[in-house]
Amino acid sequence: MGRFYALFIFSVVSLHVNAGGLFAHQEAMQAQEKIVPTNKAEAEEPNDVEERNSSKKETPINPEEPKAFKLMPHKATYTVGLHPHKKPKDITIKDVTGKSVIEVVQMKEGWTYKQNLEVQIHYHDGTTTTLERNVASWESPTEVDFHVENFRDGASESLLQGNAEITEEGGWRVYFRKPEMDGFIADQLIIFPLGYLRKILETIEDNKSVLPDQIVFDATYEIQAPMRVNTVITPLKESPEKIELLPSNKVWHLEEALYDIQSTDSLADYEDISLDVFSTGVIYAMETTWGEGLTVILKLKELTIYE
Repeated sequence: MGRFYALFIFSVVSLHVNAGGLFAHQEAMQAQEKIVPTNKAEAEEPNDVEERNSSKKETPINPEEPKAFKLMPHKATYTVGLHPHKKPKDITIKDVTGKSVIEVVQMKEGWTYKQNLEVQIHYHDGTTTTLERNVASWESPTEVDFHVENFRDGASESLLQGNAEITEEGGWRVYFRKPEMDGFIADQLIIFPLGYLRKILETIEDNKSVLPDQIVFDATYEIQAPMRVNTVITPLKESPEKIELLPSNKVWHLEEALYDIQSTDSLADYEDISLDVFSTGVIYAMETTWGEGLTVILKLKELTIYE
C-alpha cells in the first residue's frame, strides 16, 4: 500500500483556499475534550519498545501551562476519508473510511510518540480491505527506540524494530532488531521525528520562512536511512473553530522536500509533503498518498491535552 506517513513528516493539506488551488475546509473540527491528566495506563500501553525502556521512562511529568512554540503533550483523534478532488488511480476503489490516533507524551528523560492508524478501503464489488499501522517510539537526547508494524485484514504484514544511540564522536549508531539486518553509523548529526518537530516550532517562533537541510531519520519510511529535508513555512489564518485548549489557534503550512542524503539534484527524490500545524506541535489536518495514487484526508476531530 506504499507509505503510511506516521508523524509530522507526513503529507498534510491546508484547510484554506489559496492560489495553489487547495480545497476549502468542508467540515469544522468537532468536539474537543477537556484537559485531563495523563494516567499511567495511557502512558504505558504494552508494546516491546515501552516494555524495554520502562525503567528509564518512569512516569509522565507535569509540564508548565501550554505555551506557544513548545511541543505540547497531547492525544489527537482524526477521521480518515477519501480526498474529494483526487480520484484513486485504482478504479476499483469506491471509498475510504477510518480513524487515526496520535499521542505525544513527555517523560522525565524524553518523549514518547504513539500512533494507531486504521482504514477501510471499500471496493465497487462490495468487498473491503482493512489496513492498520501501529507505531511506538521513544526519543531522548542520547537514545531512540522505534517499533512499526503493519497489518492487512488482521494479519501482520511487516514489522520493524530497532534503536539508536549517540556515539562518543557525537554521531548516531542505528540498529535494526526485527527484521535482523545491518544498521548504520551516521557521522553527521541527525535528528529524529519529534526532535525535527521541535526544530520546526523554533523556526516558526523565530519568524523564519525556511528550515534548511536537516538530516532526519524516520523509521516509518520504507527506506531505513537518513534523509535530507528542506522545509518552507507559510503562516496561515486561525483555524475555522477556536480551540480553547490551545494558547493560539493560528496554523502554519509547511512544504517539505525530501532528498537522499548524498543527492545533489535540485528536484526532491521523494514525494513533496506538506503539513499544517499549530504552534504547539498539534497537527491540524493531513493529506496522505498511499501506493499508486490513493489520496486520503485526515481531519482533527478530538483533542486531549495532558497536564
